[in-house]
Amino acid sequence: MKLNRRKLVKYGLAGSAVLSLAGFGLGLQGTKIIASQTPLQTLSEQEYSILYAIANALLPETPPFPAAHTLQVAEGVDKTLAPRAPEVQTEIKQALHLVENALSGFVLEMRTVPFTSLSLPKQQQELAQWRTSSIQLRRKVFKALNSLCSAAYFASPKTHSLVGYDGPPAHIWEIRKAMGIQ
Repeated sequence: MKLNRRKLVKYGLAGSAVLSLAGFGLGLQGTKIIASQTPLQTLSEQEYSILYAIANALLPETPPFPAAHTLQVAEGVDKTLAPRAPEVQTEIKQALHLVENALSGFVLEMRTVPFTSLSLPKQQQELAQWRTSSIQLRRKVFKALNSLCSAAYFASPKTHSLVGYDGPPAHIWEIRKAMGIQ
């Protein structure tokens, strides 16, 4: 078969359309939803579910340390984001969707399913690749999400004694109590 310019363009356009439809389909795959144990202040149910998976991949149970979900890390991050500027909230939400999206996962890692549908070892492997990526945006996303999750994890009084911290002084607890913060 002789390939002229018209056929090349025709096949090129058809191929582009097929790839676009496949990419669109990858991007539409749903998030594995996890219900929050407390009412959410900032994140949607989908965003919470993505953060829940990320937190558990970053901070799995490693005795004597409990898993992130045991300490409600995703709920803690949601609460931390509530008083922040809308722009900060939007950036964190965009970062969560970037990690979750199967289309970006396919382009960057040849992953064809959403992050929340991966097994825990695969999620951990994926986050390790984000941490060491040559793409600066991916490293920054990892750093932001890792920092938020770690801060919420180690803010829990249940981790204080595990790291040799006696907790905040009594007067700080009184101030927090007076402010309605527990």
